[in-house]
Amino acid sequence: AFRTTSPLYCFQMKLPQASNFEEHCFREKVDDALKAVERILEIHRNPRLAEDVDHVYGDKYRLVDQMTNTALIGQLNTLVHFGLTSEVIKLIDTSKPTTLRFQASDSCTFLKEQIVEVPTDKTEETDEQSQTSGSFFGSTMKSTIKQVVNHVKEYHWKVEVKWEISIYSGTNVDEKKVLQTRTSSTVLIIQSNKRAPLPDNRECKPLDLSLTWLMSQIDTNTMASKFRVDTQDLETKTPRRNRQVDEAFSFMLNLETWTRGVRAYFNRCVQQDIIDKHNPAGPIPIPNVNDRLTSLNCEGIFVPVQMLMEEASDGVQMSEALPNS
Repeated sequence: AFRTTSPLYCFQMKLPQASNFEEHCFREKVDDALKAVERILEIHRNPRLAEDVDHVYGDKYRLVDQMTNTALIGQLNTLVHFGLTSEVIKLIDTSKPTTLRFQASDSCTFLKEQIVEVPTDKTEETDEQSQTSGSFFGSTMKSTIKQVVNHVKEYHWKVEVKWEISIYSGTNVDEKKVLQTRTSSTVLIIQSNKRAPLPDNRECKPLDLSLTWLMSQIDTNTMASKFRVDTQDLETKTPRRNRQVDEAFSFMLNLETWTRGVRAYFNRCVQQDIIDKHNPAGPIPIPNVNDRLTSLNCEGIFVPVQMLMEEASDGVQMSEALPNS
C-alpha cells in the first residue's frame, strides 16, 4: 500500500521514556542479517555495509534519504494495523495539524457474593458404633474418613474495558474519526473483602501523537514517501546534522513514546489492575507466562528491508530486492 520514492484517566499515567539507541546491539543484529543474506546469495557475491564500500560524499545524503523513507514506510505499514489506512490518509485535511489519539476507560460493577466449598488436603476420621440386633457381638464399630472442606467467600465484580484509536484535525476533537475500538468485559473474582478492586469508572488520560510531520512526507496521490535532505539549505551541515533528519528523529522518538504509552496502559491498567487480581476460590490452572500482556514485546524482531546494490560488470549500478527471511 505504501512505497518509497527515494532515487536509489482523570487517571494520570506516567509515560516511559523512549529508549536510547544501542549501537552495539544494532550492529550485532546487522551482522547476523548479513550472514543470513550470504547464505541466500551466490558465493561470488559479497554484501557489505555501506561504510565499507567506496563512495563519494553525496552518496551519504542519498543513503540517508533512502533509509529514512524505508523507515517511514515501515512505520506507516504498522499504523495500518491501527486503522490508519491509505483511504483514511487521503481524507486527512493536511492544512491543519493531524493528531492520532489513544483513549481508554474501564468500569467496575458489583455482581454478587457467594460461599464456595474448597476441598483441602486434610482429612478427619470419625468412629461410629452401631448396635446389630441378633448379633453375637451385640455392636459393631464403623470408621468414616471425610475430607475437610473450607467455606470461602467470593466477591464477583463485572469489569468492562473500552479503548479506541482515533484521528482528528486541528482542535476539532468532536469530529474525530475512530479508526479502531473495542469493548470487552470479564468477571473478576476476589476473596479478600467486599471493597471494590477498581473505581466505579476510570478514565485514562488521552495519549496524543502528532502526525503532522509524517503527513507532510507522504504524497497522498501516489501513497509514496518523499523525504529528502535539503542539501542547499545553509543549515545543512552533514547528512546527520540537518533540519530534515532532526525532524525525522523527533517524530520517531515521539512515535516510540506513544506506542510505549499504549503498551503501558494494557500492562498496568489491564494486566496488573484487573487480570492479576483475579483470585477465585479453589484450585486454578497455573498461568502461562507467555500469555501475560507484559510478555508482548518487539525485542526479538529485526526485519532489515533494504535493496542490495551492486556494481555491474559494465559499470552500471544495479539493485536487487532480497526476499524476507
